[in-house]
Amino acid sequence: MKCPESSGRSVPHAHNRSGTRRHRCRTCGKTFSEPRRTIGNRYLSLDRISSIVALLAEGDSMRSTA
Repeated sequence: MKCPESSGRSVPHAHNRSGTRRHRCRTCGKTFSEPRRTIGNRYLSLDRISSIVALLAEGDSMRSTA
């Protein structure tokens, strides 16, 4: 993973309270968290996302969609 400040290489360092991995830059020594994933950089496939959006648009509840 690259450092957002210096674009140097980083090494895994620890975890924060929410369990997200922290990294330390070898060049500048700063620590930073892994970025959260958004729809473009996603955990779910586009098919799965589209089916979830379709169910919510039909008026299904969050619990029934899950």
